[in-house]
Amino acid sequence: MPPLLRGLRLKTLNFAELVRQTQDINENVLNLTDWIVYLQTAPKEQVGSNDIFELRKQLAALNDAKRALVDETNARFPIYAKLMNPPPPR
Repeated sequence: MPPLLRGLRLKTLNFAELVRQTQDINENVLNLTDWIVYLQTAPKEQVGSNDIFELRKQLAALNDAKRALVDETNARFPIYAKLMNPPPPR
């Protein structure tokens, strides 16, 4: 395989990994949010006093990780960044 194609393939794999990791984090954020909502509506005697607090900490950590992945993806793949967040029309 020519070096140019090897580099392109590696870059594509890296891109796919970053996007997949972001998608996985999005899924985890949704699941965690559902659990928080469920626990907030559950009877107080069924929910430990620390449960919701711990889930919110995990949610904040996931959101931080997602922001870092999106920033890295945008920095390494600016064309994708423009596609995902296009400039306003003139």
